[in-house]
Amino acid sequence: MHQIQFVFNKQVIFHSEWLPILTHRDRTKFKSMFCQIWYEFSKLTHYKYPPLPSYGPSMHNEIITNYDKPSYYLACSETFNTTSIELTTRPLTKSTSHATPVHIQFYFDHHLIFCSQTQLQHLESDELHFVLSFILQKLMN
Repeated sequence: MHQIQFVFNKQVIFHSEWLPILTHRDRTKFKSMFCQIWYEFSKLTHYKYPPLPSYGPSMHNEIITNYDKPSYYLACSETFNTTSIELTTRPLTKSTSHATPVHIQFYFDHHLIFCSQTQLQHLESDELHFVLSFILQKLMN
């Protein structure tokens, strides 16, 4: 099965091996859940970030995507078997944007493992929405 991991500030906060995915049906449910989350997030952000192309091994064995911005570093490495997302924040000053950002939270069981409102509070709304859309799309691919 395809493995997905999400590393936030050098700490693994999510890995698909932690989920009880035993069958193809379980995997489909997991992907469907992230598709629905991304769809709802996209509606709230007015579809600003269109779907990214999903990985398909054609000519290359790996696709690497990097976004190196003053307030964050976002990277993704995709192979046929693994997707690894890395997000490192670079706190500068608190956001001065007047737009109301859309936030997400990830829980694993009853434990909050990621909260964009507290952990990404220094990002401007557009940066925040781009980062969250990117992560959600990679989790559903």
